[in-house]
Amino acid sequence: MIHLAIANIIAVAIVLLTLPLLSPSDGLRRRGLLVAASLAVIAGAIAIYAAIGSPHLGDRPLAEREVATANPEIAGLLERARSRLVEEPTDIDAWIWIANAEGLSRRYGEAALAMAEAAVLDPGNAEHLARQGEFIVLAHDGLVTPAARLLFAQSLAIDASQPVARFYGGVALAQAGDTTGALVVWRDLLADSPVDAPWIGELRRHISDAGEAAGDSGDDTLDMITGMVEGLARRLADEPDDLEGWKRLAHSYTVLEDWPKARHAYERALELAPGDSDLMDGFAAAVAAPVDRTTGVSATVLADMERVLETRPDNPHALYVTGLAAALRGDNGGAREQWTRLRDLFEPSTSEYSRVGMLLESIE
Repeated sequence: MIHLAIANIIAVAIVLLTLPLLSPSDGLRRRGLLVAASLAVIAGAIAIYAAIGSPHLGDRPLAEREVATANPEIAGLLERARSRLVEEPTDIDAWIWIANAEGLSRRYGEAALAMAEAAVLDPGNAEHLARQGEFIVLAHDGLVTPAARLLFAQSLAIDASQPVARFYGGVALAQAGDTTGALVVWRDLLADSPVDAPWIGELRRHISDAGEAAGDSGDDTLDMITGMVEGLARRLADEPDDLEGWKRLAHSYTVLEDWPKARHAYERALELAPGDSDLMDGFAAAVAAPVDRTTGVSATVLADMERVLETRPDNPHALYVTGLAAALRGDNGGAREQWTRLRDLFEPSTSEYSRVGMLLESIE
């Protein structure tokens, strides 16, 4: 469901970030943070804070992210979740909600404890272990502690592809002085990530920073990739009916995060294969990716997403963005309808279901 970089990258969010969100308009201003808090979902993502301190990598402070330290909506969610736990202490969703809210408020130690409860209740869940480890890292200002390393190892023992755990494995190597080893881990993760992964840009930046520290310039690699993409675009100008070429070009622009060009390439591919569901999903991801608090949901973006829903009624990007557009214009009923459909794409026991539930709570 959302992005790749030569292949793809690392989850950007802590439980609560993935698709860029917009500033709520007047009627929703106080709820905007909760809207932002839920969307690691849309990408089917997972939680990974991109900004991790390391002796070898440029530090991107967590302060750059918008977080709430005293938000009444978050306090209300915490109170509700804790009330649920009084009656049902084994409610995994409630523990995940608490972890999410505590993490959003930068109370990472409390978030780690809540995530630990979820991990104990569902011991075979690699994501819960990885997110618990991530909160521990965040609680220690980006340091991958022995306890966090153990959790990441346990996560990978369950699921060797778990991206959060793999990413922090690379961070641990970088912090131990093994920048080359970190690059190997991160480049492997990049190559394995799905094309719609929401963490691509951040992983590319980590690889670039580590490459500079190791004397391995990423500029040459980027120049090479860009040159290849430009060559493909020139060829397609002469061979406009090459469907596979347009698919490759759309994928390449996605990797480079050039969203307008990615959208155009997907549009051309869809003209040649209008019934291709994968292309429609890629088109939706390219349209949704640049949406943020400052741009809002433009009429063009909304029209694109409504078009997607005509053929892909379960596309998460389109359901999220159309719901957000409704919420921003004060149509809570319309937002509730779209986000309920989004939530129902997930099993009730999953953290994604819980996160969309938080999104719905924000408009109640």
